[in-house]
Amino acid sequence: MILLGIVIRVIGIDKLPIGLNCDEASAAYDSYSILTTLRDRNNVFLPVYLLAWGSGQSSLLTYIMIPFIKIFGLNIITTRLPMAIISSMSILVFYKILKLCFDDDKSNGKFYILFGTLFFVLNPWHIMKSRWGLDCNLLPDLVLYGVYFLIKFFKYDDKKSSFNLILAFVMFSISAYSYATAYLGLAIFCILIYIYGLTNHKISLKQVLCTIMITLLLTWPLILFVIVNFFNLDSIELPFLTIPRLRANRMLGSSILSSSNIFLSLAHNLIASFKLYITQNDDIYWNGLKGIGMCYIYSFPICLIGIVSFIRERFIIKIDNKNVVDDLFFIWFTSAFILNLFHQEININRANFIIIPFIYFVIKGFTLLFNVKVMKVFSLILLTLSFINFSYTYVDASIKKEKGILIEGINDAQYDCFAVGIEPVIKYVDSLNAKEICFYTSIRESYIYVLYYLKKSPIDYYKNHELLYKDAIFNAVKVYGNWHFDQPSTLVMDPGYVYILEKGMAKVIDSTIFDIKEMNSYIVVRYKG
Repeated sequence: MILLGIVIRVIGIDKLPIGLNCDEASAAYDSYSILTTLRDRNNVFLPVYLLAWGSGQSSLLTYIMIPFIKIFGLNIITTRLPMAIISSMSILVFYKILKLCFDDDKSNGKFYILFGTLFFVLNPWHIMKSRWGLDCNLLPDLVLYGVYFLIKFFKYDDKKSSFNLILAFVMFSISAYSYATAYLGLAIFCILIYIYGLTNHKISLKQVLCTIMITLLLTWPLILFVIVNFFNLDSIELPFLTIPRLRANRMLGSSILSSSNIFLSLAHNLIASFKLYITQNDDIYWNGLKGIGMCYIYSFPICLIGIVSFIRERFIIKIDNKNVVDDLFFIWFTSAFILNLFHQEININRANFIIIPFIYFVIKGFTLLFNVKVMKVFSLILLTLSFINFSYTYVDASIKKEKGILIEGINDAQYDCFAVGIEPVIKYVDSLNAKEICFYTSIRESYIYVLYYLKKSPIDYYKNHELLYKDAIFNAVKVYGNWHFDQPSTLVMDPGYVYILEKGMAKVIDSTIFDIKEMNSYIVVRYKG
């Protein structure tokens, strides 16, 4: 089953999802830049946090990509493989957690472990996020690793227990480098863990102090990063890393702390959060598919059953045989729920901290339904059919998108974050040795694809690019070398000028004067004279 999950997450990652996302291209090119120059594309020496588009991007995934790019080169597989591997490891970790949870149940434990692992293996959100390299999607997996060690610490009282506690907080500390807006959630989570451990006499004050020291030792660059950007201080370049100042405060800009009415924003986010949990959709096709859901659309009421049952057993009737796995996942769920209330905008990526504990309580809900014997067979059939439907929809959507077939909500967006079929176009135009290339399409941040696919020198890029707005928060590149990324005022009648435009533009261009070469969803236009 674990092997099945790995295959589902790894096979064909260069084709599914179709195209390359601008954020994953950004992370990978910065990885290539740091590998070759020790600086990111914005010329920052070993940044603890990437400047990326100007407003910042978490750096952990970029640094993890480095050995893959070093060995196999900069390409879509090395861009996506690190996330696929880390996500695949989560299957084994989740399986081990379920064993720790249900092994004591001699009658149904094996079935619960089997079904729970299968539900995780076939989970739409975890499959989709595993197959492309978005930096923030490392967070849930790394926290899961930490929770596994934490469970072992609380469950077993032996000489290794303190070591497991240390490993847990090491993983929590590392996870902070994967998603800036999760700092609050991680802080709440760790505080609640301390409270839980101290009140149950499972953690000593000495262990609390020790793990705090370890956390500070591992996260001080991030703490300094927050201070620099909160107080608008200058960047700090040390001999071994740089604490950069962004053009915008990432934490404030991504949270309601910058809102004029925090209480109104909290209420809005509460409603938006429940809407997301219930509908399982955020209208962003690369996060989840309509009618499928991030954990299948029927999962919310089952999750609710699991959570309500836990609360009833733990806080109302107060059953003595406490399940530490339940407790820790409830703490995780609570921390993530609070975090979601403070996001500036709620979507699946921003809410990813809550999804694994959500999955866990869906599984707990199913175990209660399994008291009705027929539900075991029914649930397995339902899960299998749901996965088949998801797989067909996911693959079919990518095939149609590649062919340019219009699908509402998938490839009709004005600015699609996944560029499909642009690599051969860029390489072909680059081979023409044009005086000037105008790249003007609906592709978001098209300049990053030029850097990525042509493996342009980061130093050359930094020295020879011009921003559209020099003082803007967002780095919109206007010119790099002979590449121009703004709208052309007219087509120059000179063979030295080449244009990459949308295919639909062909009908307004005089084909008797200009050569029009159709390539995928784009046209390459050049004066015939």
